[in-house]
Amino acid sequence: MFIDNNWYGNSFILAKYCKRPETKIFGSLQHGLLLVSAYKFFNKKSKLGIRRFQSVPWFVWNSKIYNECNSNNIRNVIPIGSTFIYLDKLLKNKIYSKPKGTIVIPRKSDSERNYKINYPAMIKFLKQKKHKKPYKILVGNKDYLNLKNLKIKDVKFITCGKRVNKYF
Repeated sequence: MFIDNNWYGNSFILAKYCKRPETKIFGSLQHGLLLVSAYKFFNKKSKLGIRRFQSVPWFVWNSKIYNECNSNNIRNVIPIGSTFIYLDKLLKNKIYSKPKGTIVIPRKSDSERNYKINYPAMIKFLKQKKHKKPYKILVGNKDYLNLKNLKIKDVKFITCGKRVNKYF
């Protein structure tokens, strides 16, 4: 099992959806948006799906990724859908308050990299385009620790916690 299989609650969600106990997954789960066209554009020297351990299954979100890998003769790629789809199905009967405002989800810094996000420019853009207030900006836990005390009218920085938390 790869460490990132536990990120963002992926293996927890899959286990719940499949009504199975949470166990280690032999394979690697896709856990972030991956656009085939963007991959081809930015990674001209590499083929989508090339991995260090080709014998380990790679569970991907959709058939477009699977088909691209297959056309490059890369095997052991299995489309299973996104865990977000399964989470949505698990939460279908939950009752939530009616949402208000706008949520923005920029890139999140983590232990491997820091992203420099121009939050004042982002907020200015939201206001100029007259997006509904209040604004909630979902940031990574590392970014949240630096932003939580920043007070801007109609803006709240929120986090889902650490990516290793299964309830993320």
